[in-house]
Amino acid sequence: MIGVIYKIKCNITNEIYIGSTTNFIKRKQHHKELKYSSKNIIKRNNYNFYILDKREFTNNLSLLLLENLYIVICKKYCKCVNTKIAHRTKNIDNYIRIEYRKNNKNKIKLKDKKWYENNKEKIINIRRERNNKKVYCKICNKKMNYTSLSRHNKNIHSNQ
Repeated sequence: MIGVIYKIKCNITNEIYIGSTTNFIKRKQHHKELKYSSKNIIKRNNYNFYILDKREFTNNLSLLLLENLYIVICKKYCKCVNTKIAHRTKNIDNYIRIEYRKNNKNKIKLKDKKWYENNKEKIINIRRERNNKKVYCKICNKKMNYTSLSRHNKNIHSNQ
């Protein structure tokens, strides 16, 4: 199959959208439906389509992986508006998540702290309910608080 990697470039803002298709003419018409991340470029009505790569592909996955390569490069050096990566595997998702967390430690810490402050009462109530919950030891059937169970098992049943 012949696949095409293309870009849509806004002549006003220099924003770029990267896409791929096996039917370029039909695909150009789909962008006018304004349901893709290229919609703001299309709305301005001052853009051009460019074919970046056209070649034979053995399957659609190969085309999507090449599109991803173009998106990653575009995001690094241009105003790329793509919001989704064309094909992501678990390994790619994990890598992206790890890199994001590594590069945004402070941002995540502040967000978590803010979330905790907004939900503090709820968290305290949930912990209080869990800690006061009565449970039975599976070995001796003694009734106790949930928080005491671990200590009980360690002290009473560790030698048995």
